[in-house]
Amino acid sequence: MDVNELGRQTNDKGESLKELRKKFGQATLSLGDVTTVLIGQEDGTSAARSPKDKEVEDNDESEEDSEASEEEDSSSDSEEDQEDTYEFECCLLHRYHSKASPSQPRPVSIEKCGSASKLAERAALDLKDSSDGLPARPIQLHWVSNMSESAHRFYEEVLGSPRYFAAPMVKQSDLAFRLMARKWGAQCCYTPMLKSQHFLQGNDEEMAEFATVAGLADRPLVVQICGRCPEILSKMALLLHSLAPGGFDALDLNLGCPMENAEVEGYGSFMIEDESGVHNACSCVQALVAVQPLPVFCKIRILPSVQDTLRLAKRLQDAGCSLLTVHGRVRAAKGSGAVDLEAIAAVRAAVSIPVVANGGVRTREEADRMLQKTGCHGVMVGTALLINPRLFAEPPYERHTIGRAISVALEYLQFAELHPPRPIVLRKHFWYFFRNVLLRNGEEEDVLAIVRGDKMSPSLLGTERHKFYTFMNQPFLCSIHQFRATLRLMAHKLDVEPWVKSLVESLAGTMPLLSMAEIRHLGVEVKTCCPEDWEADFSLWD
Repeated sequence: MDVNELGRQTNDKGESLKELRKKFGQATLSLGDVTTVLIGQEDGTSAARSPKDKEVEDNDESEEDSEASEEEDSSSDSEEDQEDTYEFECCLLHRYHSKASPSQPRPVSIEKCGSASKLAERAALDLKDSSDGLPARPIQLHWVSNMSESAHRFYEEVLGSPRYFAAPMVKQSDLAFRLMARKWGAQCCYTPMLKSQHFLQGNDEEMAEFATVAGLADRPLVVQICGRCPEILSKMALLLHSLAPGGFDALDLNLGCPMENAEVEGYGSFMIEDESGVHNACSCVQALVAVQPLPVFCKIRILPSVQDTLRLAKRLQDAGCSLLTVHGRVRAAKGSGAVDLEAIAAVRAAVSIPVVANGGVRTREEADRMLQKTGCHGVMVGTALLINPRLFAEPPYERHTIGRAISVALEYLQFAELHPPRPIVLRKHFWYFFRNVLLRNGEEEDVLAIVRGDKMSPSLLGTERHKFYTFMNQPFLCSIHQFRATLRLMAHKLDVEPWVKSLVESLAGTMPLLSMAEIRHLGVEVKTCCPEDWEADFSLWD
């Protein structure tokens, strides 16, 4: 699906450009729905083009300029006269060559592209001269001759020297969650990992993972991508820039994913298991650096040999990597076992670019301790942040209880109402919010072990807590309204703090207290549910 096809889908909904501007006044950027139309303008207006613009595409340049002038003169005309069909205009980010500071972007030059393949072709073409007579050129990261100094300047001046990073997590690092994590102390966030091949093919689910908002509310933002083909990764990078010009700060290449899907498709940690793979990974980094304007980061895991890990880190740095995130476990360990802080510290000492430590952090205190022991610039947290998005808060937030988990979930739903995620994303968040508190019996336990399913108190089987945990993981829960009703029922039936009950009731308004069966039936009319979602056993809640 190309960008023009997205425009036609939007038009099929019968919404005019005027209506879209009014509906999405905050310039939400999102693939997979109509909000893509609002990408690209500093003043928050739409980047869409009317058919009147399209009529002159095949005319000469003077006619095009004349048409643009006529439209400008007639800007006071009634917007009701505008036709409802339009196409998107893709923006290739290019900063004009000048002696100005690179931290002060100049106007971007616009190139019309219709698809990912056409967009990639544009990368090989000479750009038109700018209106001020200066040649346009891609934005350059290396505005000083020294690569290390450039990387550190970017880390400090653009990213703001962040210490606390929210990790890229598939179906979890959605916009609503990122905004909540930022509220509670996350200083730099990553998007979910995007698969380059699926993204370029127009996979709706994959493209829906890429969303942000205009302005600074979701910045700094790093877009993580994966793949093993330099050409495909380059095309994807250009497509991302065309869809959200100026909407993110860096690209991150995933070289650390240990999951089975990564093994099948040959990306992540399976991409660097031999010399040819490392060479290919470096080629991917070089291609991304060459084809697009922003810095390229990499996320890796330590290898069985520390020396091999150091060689990998140095080669990625030489290929153009500007920031390296190091997970302190080998691939076979996945998310369990001890984290090798010494290996992370060795990588930090071996390279001259910023390094972020990752793995095993459960609290703010542990994050600070990891920074101290490794000497890294920052620490990245994933699973523990899903359990408690307030982890980075200062002072540290209190330990989770059922009541506090309910308050966290309610807060997340407030963000989700503004930036709705897919139903599966909602369910996965609730799984993390509540598994730790619903499946333990009060004793001190390793919260990460509980999330992995290693521990569960047998005495809780069949209890109200276990029933709620099972219920909120069912695929027929599709809407924010259903999840909010579930939280209210939970606060009513479980032993929670009085302030939590008051909070839930204050947010409920006139909504009646619903049973599980009634909450389940609310999902029947929700069209976002997939047909296979209805294979669940409904009889448990009738």
